[in-house]
Amino acid sequence: MKKVVSVIVTFLLLSSVLAGCNNATSSAQSSSVQSSAAVSKPHEKVDLTFWYTANDANPSDYIAKWEKENISLFQEKYSYVTILPTVISDGNQYLTKITTEIAAGNAPDICMTWMSGRLEPFVTANRLHPLNDLINKTPVMKEIIPAQATKLGTFNDKIYAIPTINAGEVIYYNKKIFKDNNWSIPQTYDELLKIVAECKAKNIIPMAMGNDSVWLGSVPYMAYFQRVYGNDLYEQVILGKQAKFNDPAFIAAGKELQKMVSLGMFTPNANAVKPADSQASFKEGKAAMTFDGTWRLPVFFDVLKDDLGFFNFPDVAGGKGSKSVWLVNYGNAMSISSSSKQIDTAELFMAFMFTKERQKALGEYGQLLACTNIALDKNKISAIAYEMNQTLANTSYPFIPWDNPLGTNIGNEFNKATQGIIGGKSPEDMFNNLNNYAKQEWAK
Repeated sequence: MKKVVSVIVTFLLLSSVLAGCNNATSSAQSSSVQSSAAVSKPHEKVDLTFWYTANDANPSDYIAKWEKENISLFQEKYSYVTILPTVISDGNQYLTKITTEIAAGNAPDICMTWMSGRLEPFVTANRLHPLNDLINKTPVMKEIIPAQATKLGTFNDKIYAIPTINAGEVIYYNKKIFKDNNWSIPQTYDELLKIVAECKAKNIIPMAMGNDSVWLGSVPYMAYFQRVYGNDLYEQVILGKQAKFNDPAFIAAGKELQKMVSLGMFTPNANAVKPADSQASFKEGKAAMTFDGTWRLPVFFDVLKDDLGFFNFPDVAGGKGSKSVWLVNYGNAMSISSSSKQIDTAELFMAFMFTKERQKALGEYGQLLACTNIALDKNKISAIAYEMNQTLANTSYPFIPWDNPLGTNIGNEFNKATQGIIGGKSPEDMFNNLNNYAKQEWAK
């Protein structure tokens, strides 16, 4: 089904152009977003569609809380605006829906998007509205949004997405379990495997993983690949779009991923386990570790408090990479549809989300901010959130999770390749198939 969706999306993106792509945009003459045309007509009712991914049913999902607050506070301030949210809890389902709908010309006025390769098809098909003018005419946005944060959302010098969080992948660990077993943070891969063996002997899940979502299984693969092979092949293939997935390095890393499975590193039958279930096993103390996104920090900290710690995937003896390199990327980006008939109001709402007050609220929920110059109250954030923010901001090299720069189609095939390997399929077959698929996609 996903392949069918991918074909449909690709066809729509390449063959159709929205008639509304050239709708009027906000006035470049205004000195701030508050002086836009939307504000000049305060009695004209405006409906604004807004899509994003979050779990409204989870009280610990602070993205959900933050977005609800944004909507409520914005509507209080601008009573003539009604924001119509569409919220999808599953990130993969959201990615499929937003990709399909934008390609078909049914984009909401404003939506959460991804960066780099996943964003590029929408830009190429003229589906998104450039945000340079919005930033330039809004002094606060210019002050708090660093150029680095918009780099992956910039094409031909035009900015199409602004991220809200600095996202990374870390190994969370339960400090109490480690202390009770006299384990230290592993500095080498061999030390990590020793902890895995001792966990198995004590009926503790070494590393919780719910790979029903496909992408989580790619995280230890990418981390191991970097520690062994460094950044050269990553830059050539993932960033440079050279079809070399059949290189022995990719296959060898796949074999090591299967070795991790055979040693019992992950939740049994991980491909059939939902992320929510693996997260629960970690929070309940049934698992010593889990390799997951930094956006999970508030959820884990709510339960584990000071027993929660984190570290990076350790060094591999003789490898070219280093644990000073973190898997990092910017996420929860915001974009505006070029076909929107309410671009002025969409810009007004985006500027509202990127005020210091709203960014401060997001940061004090424990999220790692993409924005800078935000004065957070240290009494309102955990020590681990502060430490994680500082650590990831100082990575020696930003190693971007591959499915982002590879784009929706190839990125999804890469994730499915690692899922297949975890399920016992041949690494040679998986990466040869991926290479053939990438060749076809990049030849278009």
